[in-house]
Amino acid sequence: MEISSRKMLDKIEDLLHQAKAAETEPEAVKYIIAIQAVCELMTDGKSETSAAAEPITMPSAGPVFSNVPETSIRQPSLPQGKPAPIEGANGNSLFDF
Repeated sequence: MEISSRKMLDKIEDLLHQAKAAETEPEAVKYIIAIQAVCELMTDGKSETSAAAEPITMPSAGPVFSNVPETSIRQPSLPQGKPAPIEGANGNSLFDF
């Protein structure tokens, strides 16, 4: 006996509505399993593409500024030589008062 695809899709739609209206998670899972069974019947248990069953992995995002052209960033220069004398300081150390 041949059942039309339209009737099968209508049955899937009915099961989906029942799953959404389910009061508990186990009750919803029962309807979802029924939807899966009807889908398998429609496809004769075969998957048209094997990629559909494989998990999808996303590439890593990498650095945020990876497309920004590299330019030399000039670091602020520190004074070379002796530190500037500070009036009232007792010595070269930070801890000398």
